[in-house]
Amino acid sequence: MRSAQKPLRSISISINEGDDLDRLRSAFDLGADAVFFDLEDHVPRPKLPLARQNIRTIVEERGSDMPIFVRVNRASRAELLDDLEAVVCPELYAVILPKIEHPEEVRFLDHLLGLFENRAGTEVGSTLILPLLESAQGIRQAYEVAEASSRIAYMGGMVNEHGDPARSIGYQWTREVTETLYIRQKVLLDARSAGVPYPVCGTWNPAADLNGLEDFAVTCKNIGYFGLMTMPIPEHIEIANRVFTPTQDEIDYWAEIIELMDAVSQDEIMPDLVVNGQIIPANRGEWGRIRLALGAAYGVLPSADRTKLVADHVGRASDSWRDLASKGDGNGAG
Repeated sequence: MRSAQKPLRSISISINEGDDLDRLRSAFDLGADAVFFDLEDHVPRPKLPLARQNIRTIVEERGSDMPIFVRVNRASRAELLDDLEAVVCPELYAVILPKIEHPEEVRFLDHLLGLFENRAGTEVGSTLILPLLESAQGIRQAYEVAEASSRIAYMGGMVNEHGDPARSIGYQWTREVTETLYIRQKVLLDARSAGVPYPVCGTWNPAADLNGLEDFAVTCKNIGYFGLMTMPIPEHIEIANRVFTPTQDEIDYWAEIIELMDAVSQDEIMPDLVVNGQIIPANRGEWGRIRLALGAAYGVLPSADRTKLVADHVGRASDSWRDLASKGDGNGAG
């Protein structure tokens, strides 16, 4: 089931009380890949019944157009059952489970979702789970959480300024956010090793600091994330979408490399290449195919008029390294 899901560059957090249908509808006008509605922290308890009703209306209206995530109440709260009763339907993409401390909470939600899916007449297993790790205990068990359900296609190190993770761990937020780098890397590694295909990170809170957000997004991309949870601000969403979309130059480059590799492959064995003096071992082709698939998911396809590349050498990388070393010009590869 995980392999059928798609990457998301931006999941926009709709921060409102759920009592105004027009405000909920406006979340779809910001340009995000997906929308996140809330039934937990941002909704006063007396307004929960109306918020559930309104969010269900929106999910049925727009869930076929765009992935919709709904944050429900934590696994230990009685409100969770009413939340699921209200929002589980064929158009719902995913449920966000907050404040996870133990993997048993995810397994519990997985079981409940199956019951509510069956009642709603939707395919059992079709509703995804995005677990929010907001405490030291939850982050410590990220791998176990990620393994707890095959419904998990997205998760990551959700850090923020002065929020639940900061209070639990005690880190002091800085603009460089180096204090949360280990958290983001640790959860990413745990998620990927458990088979989660599209880790997403978050969240950048300073609304006016767009340069800081871009630096944060670039770092998250470089360490392996596919997207961000973002504030419901068009400029934030534009930055996330741009940073996490492969560039046209990158897609054109890998299209050429893969074309060269396919042209010289022998008995399904891919030889190493040297192109413009750079050694490209055959195993780099898998990375190129991953990047081409990601570009295609966002509509970035190889240009018909892209610059054509020519292989200077085809064969074993060891031969290429010796030749280049003798000329004093080598490129390391792994």
